[in-house]
Amino acid sequence: MKHARSPLALAAAAALAGAACDLSSVTQVLNGDCASYDSAYQVEIAQSGELAAAIPATPDGFAMGVVLNQRAVNELFRRLGDTELPVLRQSFRLLGQSVTVALQPSIPTLAIGGDTRCPSCFAAAVPFAVGVGFTEDPPQLGGGTLSAQMPLGLVPVEGAQTAFVASFQELDVTGLQLDVNNATFNTALSTIEPIVNALLSQWLRSRFENARIATFDTWALGQGSVKLAGRGPFVYPETETIVVAMQSNLKVADGPSMTMQTQLPNGADVGFIFDPRLLLSMTRRMNYESVIPSEFDATGQQAVSGGGTKVTFQTLASGDDGLLRAGATLYRTDNLCGTANLSAAMGLTVEPGVFAFSIRDVQVTSGEGVGRLLSQDAWGTGPLVNALLDTLQFTVNYDQMFAGERGESPEMGTFQANIDARGVSVFFNIADL
Repeated sequence: MKHARSPLALAAAAALAGAACDLSSVTQVLNGDCASYDSAYQVEIAQSGELAAAIPATPDGFAMGVVLNQRAVNELFRRLGDTELPVLRQSFRLLGQSVTVALQPSIPTLAIGGDTRCPSCFAAAVPFAVGVGFTEDPPQLGGGTLSAQMPLGLVPVEGAQTAFVASFQELDVTGLQLDVNNATFNTALSTIEPIVNALLSQWLRSRFENARIATFDTWALGQGSVKLAGRGPFVYPETETIVVAMQSNLKVADGPSMTMQTQLPNGADVGFIFDPRLLLSMTRRMNYESVIPSEFDATGQQAVSGGGTKVTFQTLASGDDGLLRAGATLYRTDNLCGTANLSAAMGLTVEPGVFAFSIRDVQVTSGEGVGRLLSQDAWGTGPLVNALLDTLQFTVNYDQMFAGERGESPEMGTFQANIDARGVSVFFNIADL
């Protein structure tokens, strides 16, 4: 009776036959210590799964940034929920009669950057219509704009969420432009203007308070153990952008903060910028959780446990060829044992709601034990590697990474995705409300 032989055994047999004249090579392969290779794998995969005890409290060393432009800020702010704004009223006495001032405000428009007293503030323009008359519901006689500024920042909210807020409760009025097209009431502007100022500023402070423009939520990544929080933010009035430094409980290799990208491509509203160090930590964690399979049988099928072929990831770097380069180690821990060092190209696609990373073009660069045989050309085209390519992939959900006061993320359309020497950049447009 004939027994089917695994692709690994066939490759090993062919290589052994080719190396028959080199007895020392054959001896090194056959004497591979399976227990030591399995022990090395167990240590490596355990390290891959390690998470930090807490998310860093500062932006130092951050490896992911979210860039928002002024249009994105306003589209997010407009999702606060109000569809009908109140009419604000107050009366005063003029020539012995009661006069009512009635204001109909509009949603403020925010600008990135305040005046010289607070260059890192939001500036706000609040248009309004004004009615003035001797009745409680006076006719509209004109309008104007209240100018103000307020601090912006990031505050912790429930769970691991971080809210990006405009602190309207600390609003500072910087100007008021008012037109009342009535000769009688124009004589009372010195009384009407303070009323308008007070009505609008009190309403803005009480209605919006810490207006939650966006809420950065935990990644829908793997089993949900990876947490995410915003730090900063950094305000760049000259480019009308805000950068939120994203930190997580993933253990990221030491290094400087990623290069700050303060300008979005023309036409983009939001950018997600990833340093390869973070992507490597994500890959290693997903490998640990078996989202990226870590153990395979001899035919290349994922094994729940005890698979004789195992994989871990060590390096990830980006280049100007539009690909990430991943370095991994393949372990063989039963029968013929050893390791093979792999290099692979990692591509990026953006699908509705997710970034998708996939691995392809695997090559064996070196090895120990049976890995010296697996580096032969026959291994590089074998069924196991082909199967590996079909399973080494995972996705990162972005659609729920930030949402406004109502908990709804805006609809975003992909604008552009780049991989270059700086890392991975994905840019989006926000749909109009």
